[in-house]
Amino acid sequence: MVEVTAPQEGAAWTISPPTPWDTSSVAGLLAIVREDRAARSAGWHLPGFQALVVHRFGEWSSSDGFPRLLRRPATMLYYFLRSYVRNVLGIEIGKTVRVGRRVKFYHQHGVVIEGRVVIGDDCVFHHGVTLATNYRADSPRSQFHSPQVGSRVTFGAGCVVLGGVRIGDGATIGPNAVVRKDVPPGASAVAQPARILRLR
Repeated sequence: MVEVTAPQEGAAWTISPPTPWDTSSVAGLLAIVREDRAARSAGWHLPGFQALVVHRFGEWSSSDGFPRLLRRPATMLYYFLRSYVRNVLGIEIGKTVRVGRRVKFYHQHGVVIEGRVVIGDDCVFHHGVTLATNYRADSPRSQFHSPQVGSRVTFGAGCVVLGGVRIGDGATIGPNAVVRKDVPPGASAVAQPARILRLR
């Protein structure tokens, strides 16, 4: 069960799309990597930053402006790096996921973002977060839906967001919350608190 608190008064029901970046040149790739690093205020050693750099490389190498002769070796390199990020760092970001600017992954392990998830700018992820498509064996692929996340959304540790859920700008998903319905801008989706059992 998840409880959704009321959004901030006067908040509009909006989902800001991720701000695009220049995927057609090396300069564009370096610029977005520098922006991600400045937002994280840290070096290359952080797993979340490494995962984001690999995802940016995948976006860049599959863009229309990338040289066709280099696309095959670049794709092989991307899948090798993605395997390292997934198997060693514990962060899995699918190639079809759209990630906005200045997104922060504060902790590694258990982060899975798959399908056609869209993530806005300035979002924050803690460990154990899952954003995924509602795959069902009896549904055609055309009916698969993925979460759409606005800007400045915070995901607490262990939360799960499944299906065609819309998360509005500035919302907060609490730890261990399982979200299957829309969360308005500025609202919070929280899991039920733990119960204290009297021991005999």
